[in-house]
Amino acid sequence: MRHFVPKTFVRMRKRARHSGLTLVEVLVFLVVMAISMTAALSMYISSRMAQRLGEERRLASLAAEQKLDEIRNYIAKGHSLDQAFLYYGPLANASTPANLESVNPYVAPPPGHNAPQVHVCGGPGAWFDVPGLEPYFDTNPADGNRPLARSIGTVTIINDETPDERQFGFDFGNGAPSPPFGVDINGNGSRLIQTGFGSSGAAGYNSSIPAPFPFDIKGNGSNVGSVPWDHNVTTGFIILPVVISIQWQGATGPQRYDIFALITPDQVGEPH
Repeated sequence: MRHFVPKTFVRMRKRARHSGLTLVEVLVFLVVMAISMTAALSMYISSRMAQRLGEERRLASLAAEQKLDEIRNYIAKGHSLDQAFLYYGPLANASTPANLESVNPYVAPPPGHNAPQVHVCGGPGAWFDVPGLEPYFDTNPADGNRPLARSIGTVTIINDETPDERQFGFDFGNGAPSPPFGVDINGNGSRLIQTGFGSSGAAGYNSSIPAPFPFDIKGNGSNVGSVPWDHNVTTGFIILPVVISIQWQGATGPQRYDIFALITPDQVGEPH
């Protein structure tokens, strides 16, 4: 005896057999989900890194501006530009007078520490920390033996009327060994920490005279008639060219921020 099976029931059974996901479909779904999650995680990490870098740059910029204000306030309280040079400089180079090398003796390391005892040719205000920024350790052998972290903040007073950017900016954290790390006077240098700069000074900075130089920082008529430009100025400043360098180990690698300013006595206002 034959039984009649409604066509509607047959169609329902066929749909039931095909309503589940095959193994291939499941695998495709998992691959798509993995790609989507990876992309979302990558975007999140990139966003967080960008936020962190932005915060680091904000801290560096704020610290540099505050250091400039500190120097202006120091002068506003009655100190001369020459005194400011001694307190926030002087530059550490071979031609610096020997009597200036004892301005700030490098503090002897604690017992058991291997850091060398050297004299830092920089005043008490020549280097500083920046809360929230991590110091950078220069491990590049081309820069010589520098076992300590670089100072996060460094003050460089340009005491040459025709300066070379590569010959300024000393690693006070390691006792100011030569060569210097270079400074950015005209704002077109590298924004990363320079390493491996060798005996000729930091790569990435100009060897030519950067704007607004040359100019007369002593007011003695340099480059007028037979008066030459002055080099290695230590006294007689009528204007103080200052570079604040902030160097740190950032979230995305070594980072750096330089700001240049010209400070004159009539800029600083009334004593605080």
